Amino acid sequence: VQEIGNIFFFSSRRRHTRFLPVSWARRCVQETDAEYMGNLKYFRKMSEPNNTQTNSNVEPVSTTEKITTSIKTGWSYLFGGLFKPRLETVQSVDLNRYAGKWYEIGSMPFGPSQGLVNISANYSVNPDNTIKVENSGFIGSPQGVEKRIEGKAWVADSQTNSKLKVRFFWPFSGDYWIVDLDEDYQWAIVGEQSRTLGWILSRNPVISTELYEKLKNKMQSVGYDTARLNKCQQIHSTNPQQ
Repeated sequence: VQEIGNIFFFSSRRRHTRFLPVSWARRCVQETDAEYMGNLKYFRKMSEPNNTQTNSNVEPVSTTEKITTSIKTGWSYLFGGLFKPRLETVQSVDLNRYAGKWYEIGSMPFGPSQGLVNISANYSVNPDNTIKVENSGFIGSPQGVEKRIEGKAWVADSQTNSKLKVRFFWPFSGDYWIVDLDEDYQWAIVGEQSRTLGWILSRNPVISTELYEKLKNKMQSVGYDTARLNKCQQIHSTNPQQ
C-alpha cells in the first residue's frame, strides 16, 4: 500500500527534486538506507511513457492522467477528512498473522497504480517491530514491465495495532488504517480518515462476486464513495496460492 506524499514526485519527468527544499534533496542523497534512492528511481520510471506492447485490455494511462489523479487525491487526502465522522478501525490486529502477501482486489483512484495489473503487497515484521512493505504490479499485463517499491510501516496505535503509518520516501508518510478484517485474516479493508484512499485486499487474487459486493458495501457504509472504487485486474494462469 502507498503514501500520498508520493504525488510531489510526479511534477517533473526528469528533475524530480526541482520542488524539494535543499535540505530534503541533500537528505535523499546522503540517506544511507538505499530504499529512498531506489524509490526516487521508481518515480522517474513511473512518469515516463510506457512503450511496452501488451495483450491486456488495460488501457495505458498517460503521465498527465497520473499527475491529475495524484493532485486531486493529495488535496482530498489533506483536507477531505476534516469534517467527516471518525473512521473506526478493528479492535485488534495480530501483526504476525497480518504479515505476508496480499492481493489488491479493489482500490480508490491513485495515480501511481493506474494502468497496473496483478498488484500485490508483501508485509514482513522487522526485528524492531516495524514492518517492511513491498508493493508491486505490472504495466498493462503480467508480461509488462514490473513496478516495485519498498517502504516501511510502523504502529501508530499500540492498543489495537489497527492504525499504522507507512513511508515510502522520506519525509512523507501516510495513514494505513485497517477498517475491517476477516477473522481468519483472508481479506481486509484498508482506509484513512478522508476516505480518499482505500483498498480491498485478499490473500487470494480472486474472490467471489458476493464477497466483493459485501466488502464494497462495507466501504460505502463507513463513508466511501464506492462509485469511484476500481476493481484491480488479477490475471494469473495458475493460482499463485498453490
